[in-house]
Amino acid sequence: MAFSRDSSLGRIKTHTIPPPHTVASLKACLMKLEGATARSETQQLFAVMNGEIPMNDDDPIPLLMGDYPGRYENHPMAFVIMKRRP
Repeated sequence: MAFSRDSSLGRIKTHTIPPPHTVASLKACLMKLEGATARSETQQLFAVMNGEIPMNDDDPIPLLMGDYPGRYENHPMAFVIMKRRP
């Protein structure tokens, strides 16, 4: 993983995301990289930084062909992790 100067932004290599290439598998990969646990946190993935509607876990992401959300540095996705309250 290579990071930009802004520590809130990062890039991961698409070949490190295991199949099937869905929103759920990308979120699982990001959770692992962030050291987060699914039991204590809720996570949402947005196709664009200022998106209001999160992507569905079953949505496919064509990482090996064509365009996909987050492919270009100037059009990043947003991954939000929220801690659940006890």
